[in-house]
Amino acid sequence: MITFQVTLGSGATQFPTIQAQPQYMTVQNNATHAMRIGDKTVTSSKGISLSPGGALTFSLGLDYATRLSEFWVIGTAADVLDVMVI
Repeated sequence: MITFQVTLGSGATQFPTIQAQPQYMTVQNNATHAMRIGDKTVTSSKGISLSPGGALTFSLGLDYATRLSEFWVIGTAADVLDVMVI
């Protein structure tokens, strides 16, 4: 299990590169503003919406070596997203 935080910048913020082959990823919005999660094309109106205090779990599949750096998040600058991968 690996846990880390992503602090949002002024635009879309890329997840860090972490050496892992996770099967599941859980993200939790630690902020009082909504966020959106997606790929590099995520915008304030495109991507999966994550409400304040909300959490989502993604099944990444057993045979899929997902690079966490393929995920991006957008929202209010300086807000924090908690991430746990297993």
